Amino acid sequence: MNRFSTFLALLAFAAAGAFTPTAANAADLSLPVLVVTECDAVCVPVYVTSFSGIAGVELHFTYDETCMIFDSVSLGYLGGATVNGGGGSVHVIWEDFMNPLSLADGDSLTFLCFGGITATPDAPCPLAFLGNCELVDEFGDPLPLTTEDGSLACDDGCCRMRGDVNHDGAELIDIADLLYLIDYMFRGGPEPVCFDEADIDASGLEPLDISDLFYLIDYMFTGGPEPLPCP
Repeated sequence: MNRFSTFLALLAFAAAGAFTPTAANAADLSLPVLVVTECDAVCVPVYVTSFSGIAGVELHFTYDETCMIFDSVSLGYLGGATVNGGGGSVHVIWEDFMNPLSLADGDSLTFLCFGGITATPDAPCPLAFLGNCELVDEFGDPLPLTTEDGSLACDDGCCRMRGDVNHDGAELIDIADLLYLIDYMFRGGPEPVCFDEADIDASGLEPLDISDLFYLIDYMFTGGPEPLPCP
């Protein structure tokens, strides 16, 4: 092989190496496991890892509408996205091929906002990705994607003293608490603001029943045991 042929062969080899496609890093999207105290308005972040050169995003989520209510999507980096939500699912579709997105690991791509969270830390409300989520690069090619589901629960921490049925924050259980419980149980009065404070016998059973009333009367007037501490 002469020098010119050798040169052409080396040039072809170099060119082939230069244009050999490399496998894209798998991007990761994750939802956190959240326990919140503000249960009427919560926005859940969608975290990213290895999120680089993304020009198209198609996200689909499912949630349990028996323990939380969909409110909205706070778009974050996905300004102009199409959003549909309700009935147990949320869908977000965005594209901008002129300005692909690259975000730092741990950044929040967008936020899913819910209200009316009734799930407790012991039985959280699941929030998950559906299987047809997709990311594409600036050429419209799909990229590897992994997802991690999360959950949402409420712990409002309302209980300061079991027996403070009227939730007035007084240092001692008094007749006002007893009258509040009687009014609620027998006269159609308002329900206690904090269930745990009115659950005098700490049974955890809803609705409150006559055993809670008897426990409170026994404690206040006959030297019975004091209510257990708040959970």
